[in-house]
Amino acid sequence: MAARTLFEINNIRAAIARVGSLSDSIVGVGPFKIGLDGILAWVPGVGTIYSLGAAGLLLIQGMRARVPFGALLQVTILLGIRTLVTTTGEAAAVLTMLPITIPTELAVDFFRAHKWSADILLKAIDNTVYVEGRRHRSNPNYADIKEQVRSGAERRRVVFLG
Repeated sequence: MAARTLFEINNIRAAIARVGSLSDSIVGVGPFKIGLDGILAWVPGVGTIYSLGAAGLLLIQGMRARVPFGALLQVTILLGIRTLVTTTGEAAAVLTMLPITIPTELAVDFFRAHKWSADILLKAIDNTVYVEGRRHRSNPNYADIKEQVRSGAERRRVVFLG
């Protein structure tokens, strides 16, 4: 399940960026943007299914890229809130048979949880140095990587993919 090559990490990064963009940034008018998540949220049931699917994909890709636990926790909380608000609005509409999903869905359209989650994951991936091979001093790149991380201005994680 976990990525083993830099090529896989690159593909994971691209998939995360794509999900974030498609979910919350397809059409924009000035500073306001809407994506598939906001559009599909107006269809009862479909919005929740899409939201859960996109959330699951983001979390799985984050785990495959070995993103730190703290970042995965932030993403889980954001996406959980997003899904809970969508589900609550749909449940209320079905129970009362009144079109009260409109105010809830309008609020959800501006809560860009998928984009924010994708940005958290992308930042975590960008702040990680990925190295193909095992973590061992016999790795020819071990000393170079160690020096590169130590000399960096910001703290970076090192993940060995082997």
